[in-house]
Amino acid sequence: MEKVFKILVVFGLLMIIIVYSIAGREKKFREYYFSRRVMGQQQGGDPEMLTVLVDRGSPRAAKDMENQLYFQPGEGSVMVIDDLTGGLVSTILLERDPHGLLFDGATRMLYACSAEGFLTVVRQTGKEAYKILQTFPVPQEVSILMLDGGSGDLYLQTGDAVYVYTNR
Repeated sequence: MEKVFKILVVFGLLMIIIVYSIAGREKKFREYYFSRRVMGQQQGGDPEMLTVLVDRGSPRAAKDMENQLYFQPGEGSVMVIDDLTGGLVSTILLERDPHGLLFDGATRMLYACSAEGFLTVVRQTGKEAYKILQTFPVPQEVSILMLDGGSGDLYLQTGDAVYVYTNR
């Protein structure tokens, strides 16, 4: 009887370890790929999309409301700044200068669009920790960067064309 009890205790501990290791994993990232090109102003999808206007003259910052941070484009980097103190929290080094940033608080993803025609996807793993997940080519003249929070699709507008990138 004592051996059965010991085996049950060990089995229970192993099950607890397995459950915590599965629950502690971050959601697997699926890479974005070009899906389609739409002419005109039709984006489709969820009407509550996050939107950032991309302006090469004055690059736009993105905000993380939960951690009270904002992301400021720099030369070949994104500076993570504490909104309360104004102090530099972290620097995310990129291959190209970002000119448009978009942060999705639900997925903890930062999207950095460059004037050279590349988009970099960065995951926030902690207030001071960031991991570059993907960099892929996009059109060069992006004026609006949008994310459909429901489907996760990215919409990049250039002139009258909207390019859709998906990760499903």
